[in-house]
Amino acid sequence: MEEFVKGAPALRLPTLIRTADGYRVFDPELVEGTQYSIDDRGTLVYNRLPAGTTIGVVLACAVAMAVTLGGGGWGWMAMWFVLGLPAGVVVAGMLIGGIHLVNSPERRYRQRTGSSEFSIDVRDRGSAAWRLCETAETIAATRAWSSGAVDRQRSVPRMLWSAVRGLHDEVADGGVGDQLGAVEGALAEIAAAAAERDRSSPGHRPLGGTSARAA
Repeated sequence: MEEFVKGAPALRLPTLIRTADGYRVFDPELVEGTQYSIDDRGTLVYNRLPAGTTIGVVLACAVAMAVTLGGGGWGWMAMWFVLGLPAGVVVAGMLIGGIHLVNSPERRYRQRTGSSEFSIDVRDRGSAAWRLCETAETIAATRAWSSGAVDRQRSVPRMLWSAVRGLHDEVADGGVGDQLGAVEGALAEIAAAAAERDRSSPGHRPLGGTSARAA
């Protein structure tokens, strides 16, 4: 018996995350052309802020309060510095929230596509969508794919979304079956090419985990 293991592998597809009971697939167009990325929890993260900006804002607010209000000596300054930390957290949150409000990827996505559905959860382990997610995850965990040696066009995220979205919409005209077969075949070819390239590389060692383990 196999048991699904939550937790992202060492390397993952930028638009595929693991959830408590399966996978979540995002439309690559959500973050395409933006300064956002999707983290392991499925949260949109703004990448333009320099590292440590949030901590810097918090400390700056605390120092400002200590200098402005702590005129009674070092003890008062220390007290106001400590009291200023929560205020700094609030200010930093408002700053990040304001940036997201102005540059909201969700709003831009709705404007471009006319849809507000930019992610789909996959929970059925026996489904075709689950198999596609497993294959895409396996591809992303290879050195060959992560380095761009295989699939230089980065077509895997878009193929995965297209197929999973088609399955989710349950189009009844038979087109989904044809599309599914084509995507499964293309992903299988990329997975095989990436695995072969990794095996032929010196010092080969798998980088990522798999989505299942023996119970």
